[in-house]
Amino acid sequence: MKLKIFTKASFISVMLVMLTSGLISAQAIKVTGTVTDAKSGQPLPGVNIAVEGTSTGTITDIEGQYSITVSDPNATLVFSFVGYVTDNISISNRTTIDVAMVEDIMSLDQVVVVGYGTQKKSDLTGAVSVVNTENMNKVTSNDISKVLQGQASGVQVHSSGEPGAVPIVNIRGIGSFTDASPLYVVDGVPVVGLADFTPSDIESVQILKDASASAIYGARGANGVVIITTKRGQSGKMKVTFDADYGRQNIVKRFDLTNRQQFQEMNNLANTNDGYFMHPGNNPDNAYYITDINTDWQKEAFKPGHITTENLSISGGGDNSTYNINLNYFDQTGTLKGPGPRYKRYSVKVNTDQSRGKFKFSESFYYANSDQIKLTNSQWGNPIYDVLTAIPTIPVYDPVNKGGYGGANDTVHGMISPNEVAFNNIKHSWGKRNRFLGIISGEYQIIPSLKYKINLSYDRTDWYDHEFVPEFNVGSREINAIAYLNEWRGENPYMLMEHTLTFDKTFGKHHLTLLAGYTAQYDYWERVHGHAEGYTEPYFEVLSAGTSGQTSTGEKYEHTMISYLGRINYSYNDKYLITANFRRDASSRFGPNNKWGNFPSLAGAWKVNNEPFFNVDFINLLKLRAGYGIIGNEKIGDYLYETTLNNNVSTVFVGNSGAYLAPGTTQINLVDPSIHWEQKKTQDFGIDVAMFRNRLEFSAEYYKNDASGLLLQLPIPWSTGSLAYPTTNAASMTNSGVEFSVTFRNVEGNFHYSISGNLSTLKNEVTSLGKTDNPVVTYMSKTEVGQPMGELYGYVFEGIFQNDQQIADHAFQTAYTKPGDCMFKDVNNDGVINTDDRVYLGRAFPNLTGGLNIDMDYKGFDLSVFLQGVSGNKVFNGEYQITNAYQEGNYSVESYNNYWRGEGTTNQYPRLTRTDANQNNRTSARFIQNGSYLRVQNVQLGYDLTKFLLRNVTVISGFRIYISAQNLLTFTKYTGYDPDFTNGGYFYRAQDNGSYPSPRTLSAGLKASF
Repeated sequence: MKLKIFTKASFISVMLVMLTSGLISAQAIKVTGTVTDAKSGQPLPGVNIAVEGTSTGTITDIEGQYSITVSDPNATLVFSFVGYVTDNISISNRTTIDVAMVEDIMSLDQVVVVGYGTQKKSDLTGAVSVVNTENMNKVTSNDISKVLQGQASGVQVHSSGEPGAVPIVNIRGIGSFTDASPLYVVDGVPVVGLADFTPSDIESVQILKDASASAIYGARGANGVVIITTKRGQSGKMKVTFDADYGRQNIVKRFDLTNRQQFQEMNNLANTNDGYFMHPGNNPDNAYYITDINTDWQKEAFKPGHITTENLSISGGGDNSTYNINLNYFDQTGTLKGPGPRYKRYSVKVNTDQSRGKFKFSESFYYANSDQIKLTNSQWGNPIYDVLTAIPTIPVYDPVNKGGYGGANDTVHGMISPNEVAFNNIKHSWGKRNRFLGIISGEYQIIPSLKYKINLSYDRTDWYDHEFVPEFNVGSREINAIAYLNEWRGENPYMLMEHTLTFDKTFGKHHLTLLAGYTAQYDYWERVHGHAEGYTEPYFEVLSAGTSGQTSTGEKYEHTMISYLGRINYSYNDKYLITANFRRDASSRFGPNNKWGNFPSLAGAWKVNNEPFFNVDFINLLKLRAGYGIIGNEKIGDYLYETTLNNNVSTVFVGNSGAYLAPGTTQINLVDPSIHWEQKKTQDFGIDVAMFRNRLEFSAEYYKNDASGLLLQLPIPWSTGSLAYPTTNAASMTNSGVEFSVTFRNVEGNFHYSISGNLSTLKNEVTSLGKTDNPVVTYMSKTEVGQPMGELYGYVFEGIFQNDQQIADHAFQTAYTKPGDCMFKDVNNDGVINTDDRVYLGRAFPNLTGGLNIDMDYKGFDLSVFLQGVSGNKVFNGEYQITNAYQEGNYSVESYNNYWRGEGTTNQYPRLTRTDANQNNRTSARFIQNGSYLRVQNVQLGYDLTKFLLRNVTVISGFRIYISAQNLLTFTKYTGYDPDFTNGGYFYRAQDNGSYPSPRTLSAGLKASF
C-alpha cells in the first residue's frame, strides 16, 4: 500500500515538474539574426544586444551574427554600438530579427582633429567646421579644395572648369592684399596646395576659422587652416574597395552672336559712321566680298570633354599593425577643341601603423605623377575672349596658311580676329609634376598620462614645363616666323621636424591636457629656364636643336622657420572649458629687426545643459563659447627687406688724361628693413545646440577679424632713385559677419534622410592704407578707407544722346561726342565728364554665401542633392562688354537688334562705331551685373545591389551603382558664361575677364567592397 501511494505521488510530482518545465520552455524564445551597417550593408561585430529591463545580453560575432534566449516573447531588444543610433526593437514572438543600424554621423562624442591633437566635437571652444566627407566625395574633382565649396560656413571657393586649375579658397573673407589662401595641413604636416592629393582618400576635414582654433599655427594661421586626415587601416580581415566614375562634360551655355550677314551689316555701318571705307570682305560691291563662310566659333571651339576617376583601396591588419593602401587614377579632358586642356594624374598612398607596448610608429608615403596639357591662346586675349570675338567671315581651317588654319587678313577683313582653335592646336604647352610626401611619426608613452611624439616629413615637388611655338601664319596679325622653345625645370622641397609632449589626465572633476612643442622647417624654391630659337621642320623639340637665341637663367629662394608652441585644455565637470594657445615663430621672411613673432589665443565654453538647474530632456547640448586671439600671415614674399643692386652701371670720370667710363654699382630700390608678418586679431562668439538625441544640430556665431600690418607699396618721389615703391606693413582692414549651420536627420525606420545647410554673411572694410591713406584706383575698381576692398568703380550711365541739343545741354564729354553715344552723369556738377565723376558701382564680396545638402535612402536606394550659391555681389562682365563693344571682333545679337538707329530708337544701346571716340566702353554701370546665383551643384541617385540582386553573394559586402549630374542648373540674372569665375586679383576680383566656364557633367559610377 505504501509503495503504491509513493509510486503514485512520485508519478504526479514528475508530471508536475515536466508540465512546469514544458510551460517554461514554451514561453522561452531563442532569437537570432544579423546586425549590419544601414548604408554599406557590412556586418557589425561587437554590437551589444540586451533584453530591456534585465541583465540578459550578448554581442555580435565577427560576421555580425547573434543569438539570445529570452523568457518573454514580447520583450524588447536593445541594440547599441559606439557611433550608431541605439535601436529598441520589440520581439513580438519573432525568432529572427535582422537589424540595420544607422550611423550617428554627427555624434557629440565624435573625435575631430585640431592642430597637433584631437578633441571631442562637444568640447570644441573655437570656430571649427567639421565637413561631411561623404557629401564631398559625391562631387568629382581633381582638387580637394574645389569640393569644399558650399560644404562649410564661412568658406568661399571660386573655381574654373579648366582641367588642372587650382581653385581660390578664402575663409571668412580676405585679410591680405598679397596672399589670402589658407594653410593646408595633411596628416599633421603643412603642405603647399592640394592639387596633387586625392579626394577619395580623405577620412576627415576640419576647418579652423578663428585665432582660438588656429593660433597653434602662429604666423601661418591668419587665413584659416584646413586640416585633412587621410584614411588609415583598421584591425580585422582585409577589406578591398574599388570605385570608378566616368562622366561627359559640356559647356551648355552659349552667347547669341551675329552670323555673317548680321556681322557684315554692323561692321559696315560702324566704319561708315566713323568715316572709313567698308572692309573688302564685307562690301557687296567688292571682289573680295565673303558669302561662303559663316563660322559659328562657339560650335567649332567647344567640344564634349570627359572626366574619369578610378580608385582601389586595400586595408586591414591585426591588433598591433594596420595598413591602408590607396591607388588612384584621374583623367579630365577639357571642353575646348585641341589636345588641351587636359589633366591626368596617377597616385599611390600607403599608410601603416604599428604598436608594441608603450611605443607606436606610423608612416605615410604619398606619390603623385601628373601631366597637364595647358590651354593656349593668341597674343591678343585669353581663350574665352578669343572664341567670343572671332568673326564669322573667317574659316577655321585654311590649307593656304602655314599651319593649316584660317585667320584674318588685313586686306580682306581689316581687323584683328583670333582663331582659338588654331592656337590651341598649333602651340605645344604642357607640364609634368612629380610630388612625394613622406611622413614618419614615433610616439612613446612615458607614463600613462604623458607621451612624447616626433614627426619627420619630407614634401618634394619637381616640375617640368614645356612650351614650343612652331612657325605659323594665322592671318596678317598672327604670324610667327621663327620657331622657338621655352623650358622650365624646378624643384620645391619642404623638410619639417616636430617634437611634442602631451600630458593628459583627469583629477576627479578636473580634466587637463597640456601640449608643448618645438618645430623647425627648411624649404627652397629653385627654377632654371632655357630658351632656344631657329627650329626647322621636322621639329625636334629639345633645346639643343635650336640654331639661335639660346639663353638660360635661374633663380632660387630659401625659407626657414623655427617655432615653439604650447596649448592648455582645461575642463571642469564637463561644464566649463578653457583653451589657451601660444606660438612663437621666427621666419627668414621677416626683416632683421623683427625676426620673432608671438601669437596667443584664449577661448572658453560653457555647457549649460550639464548644469543642475538645466532640466530640458530633449536638449542634448547647449554650449556657449567665445574666443580671442592673434595670428599671423608670413606669406609675404622672400627677401623683401633686401636691397637690389645693379652692377652694370657706368659712370663718367674726368682725370688728367681725359674722360673715361668706369664700371660701377648702384642701389635701385628702397626697402623697409623692419618688414614683418601680417597680423590678424579675431573675436568669436558662438552657440552650439543639439536636440532630440542629436537629430537636430544648430550652430551660430558672430566673428570680427581685424587685420593690420598688411603689406602695401607706398608711393615715394622718383627723386629718391628707387625704381619701385617700397613694400611695408602699412594697411589694415576688418572682416565681420555671422555664420549659421543646421542639420536635421531622421534615422528610424526604412526611410532615412538628412538635411544640412549653412549660411554666412561678410562685411569687409578697409581701415587704413598707410600714413596718407591714398586710395588704390584701377580702371574698374577703387579701394579706399571706409569702403570694401576692390569695390567696382566707374561712371554712371544715364542713357543715349538722341540729338545735338542734348549734347549741348549736357556736361562736356569729348569733342567727338555724337548723337547715339553714351551719356554719363556729371556727378560733381563741374560741367565736365572726367575721372572725378566716377562713383562706386557695387561690392565685389557677396553679402551671403551658403550651401544645402539633402540626403535620403530607402531600402538600398539613395538620393542626394547639393545646392550652393551666393547673393549680394556685383560683377564687371567683361564677356558682355567685348561682345557689345562695336570695335574689333564679333557682336552679340542683342546689340544687333538694339543698336541706336536714330532718335528715339533706344536709350540703352549706343550707335555703331569702330573708334569709340566718346569712350562708350569705359567702365560704367552699363557693364555691371548682379553676380548672385543659386546652383544645383550635384544630384546623385544610387542603389546598393547587395540589398536584393547580390544579397546571397557573401564575398561582396557592398556594391553600389549610381548616376549623377554636376552643375546641373544655375539660377542667375548674370549673362556671362559662369557667375562662379576665378579671379585672383585682389583689386580686380569682381571682374569676369573670360574665366574658363565650369562644364555640366553627367556621369555614372560604381563602388564595390569585398
